[in-house]
Amino acid sequence: MNRQDENDTHGTDAATGAREGLSHAIDSVPDHDEDLASAADGRPDGPHISWSALFPEHVDLAPAGEAVDGRKLPARGGVYAFIGDDERIVQVMAAESVRRTALARLNQPVADGSSKRADLRAVTRRIAWRPTWSRFETSWVYLSIARRLWPTSYRRRLGFGPAYFATVDLDGRLPRWRVEEYAWNPGRREVGPFARRGHCAAFIETLVDLFDLCRDYAILERVPDGRPCSYFDMGRCPAPCDGSVSLDAYRSMMRASYAFAIGRGEERLSEWEGRMQEAAGQRDFARAQRIKETLARARKSLRRDGPVVPTPDTFRYLVVQRGRGRSTVIPYFVRAGAIDQGAAATIDEVPHIGIQWMEAARRTVDETAADRIEQSGHIWLVTHFLAKGESAPGLFLHVDELPTPDNLAAIVRQKFARASAAGESDATNA
Repeated sequence: MNRQDENDTHGTDAATGAREGLSHAIDSVPDHDEDLASAADGRPDGPHISWSALFPEHVDLAPAGEAVDGRKLPARGGVYAFIGDDERIVQVMAAESVRRTALARLNQPVADGSSKRADLRAVTRRIAWRPTWSRFETSWVYLSIARRLWPTSYRRRLGFGPAYFATVDLDGRLPRWRVEEYAWNPGRREVGPFARRGHCAAFIETLVDLFDLCRDYAILERVPDGRPCSYFDMGRCPAPCDGSVSLDAYRSMMRASYAFAIGRGEERLSEWEGRMQEAAGQRDFARAQRIKETLARARKSLRRDGPVVPTPDTFRYLVVQRGRGRSTVIPYFVRAGAIDQGAAATIDEVPHIGIQWMEAARRTVDETAADRIEQSGHIWLVTHFLAKGESAPGLFLHVDELPTPDNLAAIVRQKFARASAAGESDATNA
C-alpha cells in the first residue's frame, strides 16, 4: 500500500524542527500526519457557484441502495465534492486518495440517531473532483475552493491556523505594537509571519524591553496627564505619558524599534551590552541579569540560521512539488501573498529551465489591487509548511538563498528521485 492510501489529509496545524529568524519565527509543535483540510460540511454561504466551475472531473452514482463502483474514482490526491439531487454541493473534502476517503464516507453504516454524515449516500448523486499531485497543491486548491464556497466561515474548515504579524502604526499619534492575523493593514508596518501567536507576542515584548516602550497603553492615552507606572521608577520607561519626554521623542523610539525589527539592530544591541557591563560594574547584578536575558532574546530573534522574512512584502519562495508521475515536478512562485503555479516539468528538464523558475520567483508582482485577506491566507498556508522544517513535503527555497541553476537541478533530483526510489507511487505527495 502506498503512502497516499495510508494518510487522509485533513487535520490540524503542525510543526517540527524549529527555525527562528528575525520575523519568520517558526516554532516547534507536535507533528501530525493529517494536516491539510477539514471536511467542509453544510451548504455554501456565498454566492451560488456551479460545482462544474470548481471540479473539472466527476462520476455519476447509481441510485441510493446500490453499490458505488470505486474503480471510477481516482486513487490519487485531490479535492472532491459530494453533489446532491439539486446539483448543489453537499460536502467538500481534501484527500491524498479520493477513492479511499470518498468510499469510506459514503459507506458509513447508518445507526440510530445518525448524523448528517451517515445520510451522505442517500443524498449524493455524483462525486466531482479536482486532481492534485502534492500535499501542498491539495492544500492550496482546497483553500481557494473553501474561500469561494464559504467566504464567511472557510477558516474553521481549514486544517491549519493563521500565521501572525507584529504590526505598528508608526505614523499614529501614539504608536503601538500589536499582534495581527492579517497582513497589509492600512496605516501599519508589519513584521512577519510568525507561526504562533505566542512567538509574535514574545517578539513584541523583546522590542518593548529593548527600547523602553510603554507597557500600559491606557496610561499613555492620558498624555500629558498620565501618571507614570512602576517601570518609570525602575528606569525602564521614559514616561511619555506625563510629558517627561515628548511624543516626538517617543515616536522616534518606536521608529527605532521597527528598524531593529526588520534587521537593523546591531547598534542597539551594542548599547545594551554597554548597559549590562555598567550595571555589573556597579554590582547591580539583578539589573545586569535582566539586561542579559533581554539581549539573549534579542539575539535569538536576530539569529539568521534559517530563512529570514522581515516583512510580508518580502515573503518570497520558490516551491517545488511532486507532479504527475515519478519524474515530474511542478514549481510554485510565492511572492508576498500571491501563489502562482508554473508549468510541470520533468526532473531532467530542470537544469534547462531552473533559471526561469528563479527569475519568476524574484519577479515583483503588483499588490495594489490584491485582496489582503486572500493574500494573508496564502502566507498562512506556506508558513504552515515551512514550520515543518525538514519534514515539509517538497522543496521550499527562499529567494535570498536560491542556489545556482546547476545546484537547483541537483537538489531537485536528489529530493524527488530519492522519494521515487523509496517506492512512492505516481500520486504520492512527496
